[in-house]
Amino acid sequence: LSLARAGEVLRAGSRVLFMDADVYYHDDLLKALISSGHETCIILDRNFVPGEEPVKTCVRDNQIVDFGKKVSEPHDLIGEWPGFLTMAPDIAQRVAERADELAQGDMPGYVYEDVFCDVLKASEPGTFGYEDVTGIPWIEIDFPEDRERAQNEIRAKIAAYRPMGERVGDAAE
Repeated sequence: LSLARAGEVLRAGSRVLFMDADVYYHDDLLKALISSGHETCIILDRNFVPGEEPVKTCVRDNQIVDFGKKVSEPHDLIGEWPGFLTMAPDIAQRVAERADELAQGDMPGYVYEDVFCDVLKASEPGTFGYEDVTGIPWIEIDFPEDRERAQNEIRAKIAAYRPMGERVGDAAE
């Protein structure tokens, strides 16, 4: 329902930045997304613990083929979605329409990721691009233990993080 409530923004005719509000992250995560050459772009982190909770992005032959907590499409790369994506105006419009459809129906159990997946699967291959943000520190804070991990571990990783080209010892000879 929250995605359907954003219909005015999704239909405004501009590129849309979607962000989960419960993610603590290094700025480079967002920079990788907004500087991507893909107008509609999902970020993914290959370093994750598989299970039912993570929202997964599946890629085959460099194309996103599945997205969500439950994925079934064959893939050669999989990563967790940190909760951020960008949408071209036409994709944002389609997301608004699909969110409205699901909000009008009696479809318990649907979550907003299902809307993105439905639009992804109905789009031409290559419409949705991706950026691999593996190695950039972030955490989604859903549970008290996530908050503790953010304070005790992720905060230090964010402070210490340096992009590959800026790390000590990475200078070209």
